[in-house]
Amino acid sequence: MKYLLWLLSIFTLTPCFALNIPTHSPHDSNIQYSDYQDDNVVEITAFVGMATHIVFDKNESVELVRSGFSEGWEFEQSANHLFLKARSVASTETVIDRSGNEVTNDISIPPNVKDWKTNLIVVTSKRNYTFSLVLGDGEKGRRQNTYRLSFQYPIETKKVDRIEEANQLEKEKLAIAKANKESASTPKNWKYVQQVGENSRNIAPYRAWDDGRFTYLSFKKNSEIPAIFMVSETGQETLVNINIDINHPDTVIIQRIAKQFVLRLDKSVVGITNQGFNTLSVDNSTGTTINNVIREVKGAQTP
Repeated sequence: MKYLLWLLSIFTLTPCFALNIPTHSPHDSNIQYSDYQDDNVVEITAFVGMATHIVFDKNESVELVRSGFSEGWEFEQSANHLFLKARSVASTETVIDRSGNEVTNDISIPPNVKDWKTNLIVVTSKRNYTFSLVLGDGEKGRRQNTYRLSFQYPIETKKVDRIEEANQLEKEKLAIAKANKESASTPKNWKYVQQVGENSRNIAPYRAWDDGRFTYLSFKKNSEIPAIFMVSETGQETLVNINIDINHPDTVIIQRIAKQFVLRLDKSVVGITNQGFNTLSVDNSTGTTINNVIREVKGAQTP
């Protein structure tokens, strides 16, 4: 029982180290990727005689590089790129010659798997990175050798996408507001009259005009907006598309002009007649409000 409790205490108190092992490319294991995590350590496997290339976010630049064994590693930075490789270390050794004297010789210690393992700290203009830097050994180490390590930023990418989407929507809203404001401030035709049905004053607009392209109807505040129909020459009513002017919430924009409209809400009905429909203020000789477009009536007979 005591042995069991002692064993459980070991598992409870022993810290867990979750080293971030880069993902290998399916085309070549030497090309690797890693998702950026601020609180994790990324493993880099170098190999004697080989250089390693680390690619950070394109919007950041390398500012500081530090290693626990900088004598055994060579670093070179440029913008968002860092290059590194293992190098030999100059040292000295003392030997006893035949005469019993100590002789100091300069020697070069080549990189080895045991002594060249260290950490690497990289500080960029945006983030902090922590690496475990090791030398690969044998054929397995050659296959795992990091030729190029590229970082990916999945969470931040989604956040940026959402921000860009919100910015785009805001730009579109501003563009629509500007267009509405310009349209509403340059009326071309005020010649509108209305016929108000019995008990229909609640849906009667107090102002009507057009700019040669769209028709505008202004209603009293808190009034219900009726359904709006365009009346054809044969008396047929067709529901039209409308939207609210965001700069003037009491104004409805009808996305076309016509000689006559009908407003309906329950039993209430109001007729709107455009008396300037065929005047010089609005050119409708083509039968349409869009330039270079001529309306043709299909099935019409030639007199």
